[in-house]
Amino acid sequence: MKEVKKVIGLVASIILWPILFVYLQGSHRTRLIVTAGDKLLVLDNFLGRGNWGVPGGGLHKGEEPKTGALRELQEETGLSLMPSDLVEFAKGQKAKDLGATFYIDCFLCKLPETLAISSSSNEILETRWVDVEEFMNNYKMLPDTRTLLEAWLKG
Repeated sequence: MKEVKKVIGLVASIILWPILFVYLQGSHRTRLIVTAGDKLLVLDNFLGRGNWGVPGGGLHKGEEPKTGALRELQEETGLSLMPSDLVEFAKGQKAKDLGATFYIDCFLCKLPETLAISSSSNEILETRWVDVEEFMNNYKMLPDTRTLLEAWLKG
């Protein structure tokens, strides 16, 4: 069933690309790098080309980036964290995907252990904890995810 949803998501993203372009172009978005030991929290979006990413998304009108990041994390993974759990990592990072340019505020969160995750969002096909090195070497990921993770790993 997941494979059928992936195909539907790919077709939908192709058909909807002009609308998605307008929505993404110049927008302000968030990303969260959530770790527990050597594990990284990652997700596979419904819309797209089979690229994995980290939690995050667009901000609502007037929403502060940290608040938006926490909301997206809860929607996409079921995890509820406190603002004090997040550390700002990148602010206003320019990103580009399929011609659309947007800006990302990225936050870091180190958890003492992996927590149970469950997405209630129809936007997400799957969430999982994965070894950071395995993710970097073996997963197809969104360009902005790779850029942010490489910068984070360089320290």
